[in-house]
Amino acid sequence: MIINGKCPHCGGAIEFDATATGKERCPHCSGMIDLDIRNPPEEGGPKQKVSGEHVFYQRDAIMVTGSRFVVGSKTYPIHGISSVDWAKTPPAKAPAMVVMFVGLLVMMIPAVVFGLIIMGAGICVGIFQKRIYRVVLTTAAGESAACEGSSRESIRQIVEALNEAIITQGRR
Repeated sequence: MIINGKCPHCGGAIEFDATATGKERCPHCSGMIDLDIRNPPEEGGPKQKVSGEHVFYQRDAIMVTGSRFVVGSKTYPIHGISSVDWAKTPPAKAPAMVVMFVGLLVMMIPAVVFGLIIMGAGICVGIFQKRIYRVVLTTAAGESAACEGSSRESIRQIVEALNEAIITQGRR
């Protein structure tokens, strides 16, 4: 059975045998095309070929291909993204400050040890709160946070994959 598709590099029409594996050169741009239907598993499961598209990143409900960025049920076309960046939001300081203030108030009454314990809990709350990292897309409509998470490395990988997809789009 012959499968028709498009080169992920130049968009040229290609065809290959459905049982073919490995890599082949595009007859139009000489770019290497991965013919495997399934790439080796990575974190988050195997990467699937999506109608001949190259998958730059796939994990959980997030996927970056040569033409789209999918986050859950929301899809962003790569050609509509003008730039990608990441941002971090520091943890909220208010909860830790409130707990420490309550500890200070308790220390003013004859419960110094209990007040110190509460202040220590406030310090722990402040230390163990996680930062939130976001993927920020700039499109014609402005900036928007497309996805967020507590892992800086995962967000960095998504931004890197999006930048690769944008560069690949520019070569077409």
